[in-house]
Amino acid sequence: VVTLLIGAVLKILSVLFLVSIPQINIYGAEISDILCYLVVSIINISIIYKAIPNNMFVDFKNILLVGGVTLIIAYFSNKILLNLISPTFSLLISGVLTFIIYAIVLIIFTKNKLGKRKKLIINDS
Repeated sequence: VVTLLIGAVLKILSVLFLVSIPQINIYGAEISDILCYLVVSIINISIIYKAIPNNMFVDFKNILLVGGVTLIIAYFSNKILLNLISPTFSLLISGVLTFIIYAIVLIIFTKNKLGKRKKLIINDS
């Protein structure tokens, strides 16, 4: 709730400031939205980071890495396919391709993680 209040106050102040600048004008509202969400997200992530053990964040980093890889693949596969086929089929094919690659990369990361955890369990006993 506190971070939400911080974000609301920041948004109100930044909207008032940015919208009053003639060069920015109405775009100040959008910039304020982004600024508000960014600040609130950073504060919330820092609070969560302090509350959760580090080994869980290693998994979170891997999930972000897998998501980033698939985002790049989705973007470029759709961009390439748009030159070859219609937008509807391009989106469909790149979506299926992205899902398949996401599943493969996730399985690879999961197997690596499970292998490391099994070694830790064996060494601890």
